[in-house]
Amino acid sequence: MDRAFSSDPTPQVSAVNFEMALLDGLAANGANIRIIGALPVASYPRCKRLVVIGAPFSTVIGGVSGVLATSLNLPLVKLGIRLLTSLYHGRRMLRRGIGRNGIIVYSLHTPYVAAALWLKRLYRVPVAVFIPDLPLHMSGKRSRGLHGAIKGLDDRLLRHLMEKVDFAFPITEGVARSWLPTSLPYHVVEGIAPVFVPSSRRPRSRGQARPRILYTGSFSHIHRVVQLFAARPDLDAELVLVGGGPDLEALQQLATQDMRIKIKPFVVGEALQREFDAADFLINPRDPQWMGAQFSFPSKLFDYMTRKLPILSTRMPGIPPEYFNCFFALDEQDEIALATSLEKALAAGSSEIEARIAAGERLLSTDKSAKVVGARILKALS
Repeated sequence: MDRAFSSDPTPQVSAVNFEMALLDGLAANGANIRIIGALPVASYPRCKRLVVIGAPFSTVIGGVSGVLATSLNLPLVKLGIRLLTSLYHGRRMLRRGIGRNGIIVYSLHTPYVAAALWLKRLYRVPVAVFIPDLPLHMSGKRSRGLHGAIKGLDDRLLRHLMEKVDFAFPITEGVARSWLPTSLPYHVVEGIAPVFVPSSRRPRSRGQARPRILYTGSFSHIHRVVQLFAARPDLDAELVLVGGGPDLEALQQLATQDMRIKIKPFVVGEALQREFDAADFLINPRDPQWMGAQFSFPSKLFDYMTRKLPILSTRMPGIPPEYFNCFFALDEQDEIALATSLEKALAAGSSEIEARIAAGERLLSTDKSAKVVGARILKALS
């Protein structure tokens, strides 16, 4: 997986962590799971792999195995391939009696939902769909022209398909209220706690080098907050951005003008862990005025909470209030508001920082642990 992700400038690491935690939670409650899937990498030429080779696999999680389908990684073409391979492998499994208790589709992806509904019709198995985000809003910006028209058509098709499924697991209450069919039963799942090795960074002592604020992931929501940061040269902090994406060029330009801003390419494994070990704060900015804000719960917040470092995050409408004690609120209204919220967090004492980290740990180890959420999912499906 790391090899495939290394060819992708904006790999969906948080989405994979969410999915693995979901599998862990279901298996921990006795579920026997067989997977049909594909690596979530961008289409060629954004990802330099033209062909993604699949293979059977098993995971370290007991009771979980499956097959990753081979695919030609071209736009549109791979959608048809995913539909056909899902039908092919799904029929093979169902003919052998595997999966007769039900099909769970992870991600609101048209080929997978369509394939699951086709298999439902053939074999009379119930279908549930996890909705970690709405494709219409995934880019973070309103799509225009032909691309916008295609996304709008896909949204209408998905709404039609969702009328035929049996259960849904939306990421926020906003998705349930404003997007799902009114008659469809659902259970909101903001996220599931993944398992990570916490950072080994010790708390920063006053008088040491300026604090390091770290962001990891796609450069698609963060240009505004970096702009506001650059507009306040009096902020005594270093902003390190690790990843890639559509805002990369604009961010690199800001970095050439402000030595406090560091841009680094996407890394995995030990190299990524070293970035966390060197960080004092983790930042997860989102534009609260973004049209998809009410439909989105940032899975990165779960990732960050497991690192046991203080977090700066936007209070998006899709984040329930019980999370607010787990991070320092980031205000992106203007450069003054941003500076005020950053300075407040940077000036926080060790007791307040530890209290917020502990609040996140309690939430993840109880209400949002993989086993607890997995049990709720199975109960909802029973």
